[in-house]
Amino acid sequence: RVPWGDQELVADIYLSQGNALFESGRWGEAVAHYEKALEINPHFEKATLNRAMALGQMAQGMEPASASQSQGPVHRGEIQVPV
Repeated sequence: RVPWGDQELVADIYLSQGNALFESGRWGEAVAHYEKALEINPHFEKATLNRAMALGQMAQGMEPASASQSQGPVHRGEIQVPV
């Protein structure tokens, strides 16, 4: 395992904030946070995956009420693949 520096930790904070926004159905705001994480750490795979899932939710026009029925974003230590 590669130790994280300050940039990776800041990117992880943006990921976490994006995840909270995703879970509340605020897809556009979540995308903005994932993109900020990727600006800081361009190789952050979880931010890339979560951004794609949030964009997918936006493209499907899903409403926040149906967010509880969809798979959420990838959190630290988890891997979820959208169905």
